[in-house]
Parts: sequence; C-alpha cells; structure tokens
Amino acid sequence: MNMRPAEETCVDAEALALDALDDAERAAALAHLDACDDCRARYAAAREVAALLARSVPQAVPPPGLGTRVLAQALAAPAPAGRSAPARIAWSWLAAAAVLVAVLGWNVTLQAQLRAQAEQTEDLATRLTTQEAALRLLAPGSGVARPLVGSDVAPRAQGALYLDPQGTTGLLVVRDLPAPPPGKVYQLWLIHDGQRASGGLFTVDERGVAVLVVQAPQPLRTYQAVGVTAEPPGGSPGPTGPRVIGGQL
Repeated sequence: MNMRPAEETCVDAEALALDALDDAERAAALAHLDACDDCRARYAAAREVAALLARSVPQAVPPPGLGTRVLAQALAAPAPAGRSAPARIAWSWLAAAAVLVAVLGWNVTLQAQLRAQAEQTEDLATRLTTQEAALRLLAPGSGVARPLVGSDVAPRAQGALYLDPQGTTGLLVVRDLPAPPPGKVYQLWLIHDGQRASGGLFTVDERGVAVLVVQAPQPLRTYQAVGVTAEPPGGSPGPTGPRVIGGQL
C-alpha cells in the first residue's frame, strides 16, 4: 500500500471532486493521488456524493430568490477548521447543494399533494354537477326520457337520455355496456341532419354503468338522434368506430 510521508500535505479531495481548484492545484492534486491511497479513497467518495446530489430529486422550478437565500446561508456556515480557501469554497457549495436538495424535495412533495387535492376537488365538483342535473331532469314533469338500445357490438346494453327539450343539458344513463377497448373511451354524439356534435366523453364501471351530464351546443330539441362510439382519449372530431348504443330523440 502506498503511504504518504508524514510531512506531506494531503490534497483537498472534496475541492478536486467539485472542480474547485485552479489548473496548477488540480495537476498537483492528481499527481498526489497516485501516491496516496487515503486521498484517492476520499476523492472517489466525494465524486460519488457529487453525482448523487445531481440525481437525488426530479427537476423542479424553485421559488424566486431561493438560490440567493440558500447560498447566502451556506456561505455563512463555518467550514471545518484548518481548511484552505479552495476547501472552504468547496465546503460552502456542498452545504448549499445539500440545503437545495432538501428544499427541492419538499417542493416536489408539496406539488404532488396539491395535485392530488386539485383532482379530489374536481371529482367532487363533477359529482355535484351530476347530482344537480339528475335532480332537475328526473323530477316529475321536469324532463322527458328517450330510451337507448345496444347495437350488435353491445346487444345487452341499455340506457336512456333524460332531457329538457328546450334546454341544452341532458343526463345520459347506461348499464350493461362493455368496457371500451384498451386505450379508448366512449364518446356521445348528438345527430342533426347527418351532422354529429360531441356530447361528452365517458367510461363505465365494472358493472357497465355510467352517468354523464350532457352539455349540447344547441337546444336538445334540434337533434334527431344520439349514438355512442369508442374513440381515442380526448375524443375525436367525428366517429371513427361502430355505434355501441344509441336511440332516437
């Protein structure tokens, strides 16, 4: 094993790993590593830490001014005694990086929590809208029901479209409708003189049941029929597959 003489000064392995040395210092440090097992091991460990810091959290945009505040706090932290000026700089950057990693990790966690909360809020709003439409259209004397029947693609499917003929809001209810093919959703089409307008997208639960609030571009009395087809996520400008269920209005 190569051992350094007692009088020989060890290189700053951390500063070398962070590329914080000038050209002359770097050349001398690399030459020293060839003769010093201890420094070579510390240099390898420091390089691993630097690489982990870069990959430890997903990319995120920190709040304005965060970098300035973190760096100011890190530079104010005392470095270990006996370090050279380059070592103190390297120590400050390591401290700043560690604090930044912790802050970014918290930021990513917070963003995930906010997204989950927003999805829950949107789901509750959708359910409330559906319940309000159902109460209005299913109340006695408030709306009419148009039966829907399955096609050869889904012969057991049944359903109805509840609507106010003078309004643009309807309530589609289906049951025993098979799940759409993988990578597809169902799209409702409102048909007028051969032209089709989208009435909304939906899927079904494990029982083949779905409830959809329909928002028509025109009063529902202007449409003669409705049909449902399986379409790509996000819907299509026009039907691309066979009708699975439909009926006359």
